Amino acid sequence: MGPTKALRLAAVAVAGGALLAACGASAGSNATAACRLVRSSIALWQRANTASGATRSALASQAEVLLERAEPLANIAAGANSGYQPLAATLGEVGRVSEDHLVRALQQECAHPNAASGPLLPSS
Repeated sequence: MGPTKALRLAAVAVAGGALLAACGASAGSNATAACRLVRSSIALWQRANTASGATRSALASQAEVLLERAEPLANIAAGANSGYQPLAATLGEVGRVSEDHLVRALQQECAHPNAASGPLLPSS
């Protein structure tokens, strides 16, 4: 192998490593952003459960919108780091399953998505 070819291979290896490092950071930042939306949604959902009438419906709708906004972020994170796949899968159920059935899983997934990644957000 000539020096030019070796230099090109080294450049590709360095660029590939930088790309993989960027994906890892992207996974974590996207998962963190998704979990911020999840936490806001859960807070609205809890308020909805103590409200009545139109207020209850409005809060529940806002909570669902936040979960829908979190889903693509979780999908991006899961594409780069499979440890975030449970979060993406749970958010994929929004619209088919009521939030009261998803809350516990979402809280757990945003606290500790996998052993390798650790907690996404500090406990509040």
